[in-house]
Amino acid sequence: MAKSLHSKINRNQSLVNSISDYLGVVLGYVNTVLLMPYWLTTDQLGLARTLLDTGVLFSQFAQIGVPSIIIRFLPKFREDKSRLKELMGFGLLLAILGIAVFAVLIWVLAGPIDSFFGESSPALAENFNWIIVVGAGMVFFNVVDGMLKAYYKTTFAYFQKSVVIRLYWFLTLIAFWLGWINFDLFLMLYINGYAVILFITLLYAIRHQVIEMSIPGRLLDKDFMRYVVKYTGFVFLGSSATVLTKKIDVLMIAGMQDLSSTGIYSVAFFIATAIMVPFRGSNRVFATQLSDAWNAGDLSKMGRIYQKVSKDQLVIAGFLFVAIVGHFTNIFRILPPEYAAGGMVLIYMSFAKLFDAVTGVNGVLIMYSKYMRFFFAFNILLLVLTIATNWYFIPRMGIEGAAIATAISVVLVNLGRLIFIYIKFGFLPLKLSDLRVFLLIMAVLSVVLFAIPEMKNLYLDLIIRSILICVLYLPLAYKSNVSAEFNRMMDGIFKFVARNGRE
Repeated sequence: MAKSLHSKINRNQSLVNSISDYLGVVLGYVNTVLLMPYWLTTDQLGLARTLLDTGVLFSQFAQIGVPSIIIRFLPKFREDKSRLKELMGFGLLLAILGIAVFAVLIWVLAGPIDSFFGESSPALAENFNWIIVVGAGMVFFNVVDGMLKAYYKTTFAYFQKSVVIRLYWFLTLIAFWLGWINFDLFLMLYINGYAVILFITLLYAIRHQVIEMSIPGRLLDKDFMRYVVKYTGFVFLGSSATVLTKKIDVLMIAGMQDLSSTGIYSVAFFIATAIMVPFRGSNRVFATQLSDAWNAGDLSKMGRIYQKVSKDQLVIAGFLFVAIVGHFTNIFRILPPEYAAGGMVLIYMSFAKLFDAVTGVNGVLIMYSKYMRFFFAFNILLLVLTIATNWYFIPRMGIEGAAIATAISVVLVNLGRLIFIYIKFGFLPLKLSDLRVFLLIMAVLSVVLFAIPEMKNLYLDLIIRSILICVLYLPLAYKSNVSAEFNRMMDGIFKFVARNGRE
C-alpha cells in the first residue's frame, strides 16, 4: 500500500514537473527570443546572460556537492531527528565555506580576470564581483531544494526555478521597457532572480518543517564523515566539469570576442536547447531505473532501458531538429537583423543537441555502474576538449567557431562513452535498422529547405513549413516503428481525433 502510494506521488510530481518544464520553456522563449533582443542591445543582453551563466558556474563550485549530500544521506537519518539536524547543519556550513573560499579566489584572481575581460568586455570586468552575490543565492536555493527533494517535495522548488523566476525576469523586462528603471537597476534585479525564489522557497520549507538543523560534530561519526567527504569529491569533480563545459563557451566568447557576440550566441544557443526539453523529466526517471537495475545485477534490463531511451529520443529529438532547422530562415526573420550572425551557431548547436539526445543516457549508465570513475574521466575529457577547441576556433571563426567547438566536443566524447559501454557491457544505443530515422530527418529537411521557396509573408511561411514537416515526418516516423513510446503517443492522438470526429 505504502509503495503504491509512493509510486502515485512520484507520478503526480513528475507530471507537475513536466508542466513546469513546458511553461518555463514558453516563458523563456518569450523573454530570450521575443523581448530581450528587441528591448536590449546585443551588448546589454550579452552582459546580463554572461553574469547569470557565470553565477551558475560559481554556485556549482561553491556548493561543493552539498545538495547531492543531502539527497543521498538524509533518508538514512530521517527517523533519527538529532543526526538529521546535524547533517543539515553540516551541509549548510559546508556551503557557506564553499562560498567563502571561491569568493576569496575570485578576489585573488581579480588581476587575471580583468586582464582577460577588460579589453574585449570591460562592462563584464567591472561587474564581475556580482557573480559572488548571484552565485551565493543559487547555492542556498540548491541546498534548500535538496532538502525538499529528500522529503519527496520536488514540485514547489522546481516550479520556482522553471516558471516563477522566468515570470520575474519577464516583469523586470517590462519595467525596463516602460522606463520605470534604468539598465543598471534592471541588471541588478535580473541577475539576482535566484535570491527572489530562494526567499519564497525558504518560506515554504520552513512552513513545512523541512529545515531543522544543529551544529554538527557529536553524532556524525568519523567513518561516516570520511565517506561523505569521498562522495563529495566525486560529485564535485563530475558535476563541476559538466556545468563548466556547458558555460565555458560563453565566458570564452566574452573574453576573446565581445559582449555583443556573447548576446547573439546566447540567443541561438537557447533556441537549440529546445531539442532537449522533452527529456529533462524522463531522464531523471531513467537514471533511477538504471541505478535500480545495476543494484539488482540485471544487466539485460540496463541494456533494454539504454536502447529504449535512445530510440525514443532519436525520433522525438529528430522531429524537433527538423522543426528548428527547417524554420532556420524564419527564426532569424523574427529576430532583429544583427542576430543573423548566429545562423550557423543555431545549426551546429542543434546538431550537437540531437547527437546528445540520440546517445541517450550513456553517461548516466556509466555513472551508476561499477565504472563510476570513468564517468568523471569522460566529464573531465569533455571539459578539456571544450576549452581546447574553443581556444582554437573562437579567434579564427568567432561565435560560429564556438558552436563548432561544442559540437566536436559533444560528438567525440559521446562516441567515446558509446564505445566504452559496448566494450564493457555489449550494449549499443541503436540497431542498424533504427538508422533509417536519420535518412528520414535528412529527407524531410531537404524538402522543407530546398523544395519550398521562401514566402514574403512570414506567418504564412511558418504555417506551410510546419504543416509540411508534420505531414512528412510524423507518419513516416510512426511507420518506421523505431520508438514504441512515440507510436503510443501518436495512437493516443489518433484516438482523440477519431473520438471527437464522431461527436
